[in-house]
Amino acid sequence: DDGFNLQTDKNNCGACGKVCSLPGASTQVCTGGVCQSTACAAGFKDLDGDPTNGCERNIRSLSDCGDCDVDCDLVNANESCMTGSCVLSACTGSFGNCDMNPATGCETPLGTLTNCLSCSNSCSNAHGQVSCNGTNGCQYMCSTGWDNCDANPANGCETSVWTDTDCGACGSGCDATGACGRGMCAPFTS
Repeated sequence: DDGFNLQTDKNNCGACGKVCSLPGASTQVCTGGVCQSTACAAGFKDLDGDPTNGCERNIRSLSDCGDCDVDCDLVNANESCMTGSCVLSACTGSFGNCDMNPATGCETPLGTLTNCLSCSNSCSNAHGQVSCNGTNGCQYMCSTGWDNCDANPANGCETSVWTDTDCGACGSGCDATGACGRGMCAPFTS
């Protein structure tokens, strides 16, 4: 007898030197020589209701996120549950979280005309064809007589190159002696 109460001393619970160290428990007591958890540490839960085996369930995992058997599995996303809540870390592949709702994951495919390189990065072209290249963004092919003179890919082929100020090419105007006809300056006839 070293003066320990083997019935209540959590450093000598039931036997000398037997320290109460139950998994996942934040506080423990020694009652009747048996270690018991009285509270779970953050991120752990007592699954079976038995205080003698501690708080055996980690509820900060992808399969037990915040509670037992609650999956943290978001669509097209990398997720984590380090805080006990399912959190979207990043989108995978060519998808975006365009609705800004982490619960729906990365629900929107990118590489489309409405969401080309990112959410709401739309491609339109009133005077020609347009496509989305997932690496380079919006790609334009201008119809005859039109060009992209302002270097703004968002508005496509916005300038007619069949005018006296832009004849055949952007900024290539006709002088006072001629007029633009189908993209070529021609002298006035008398």
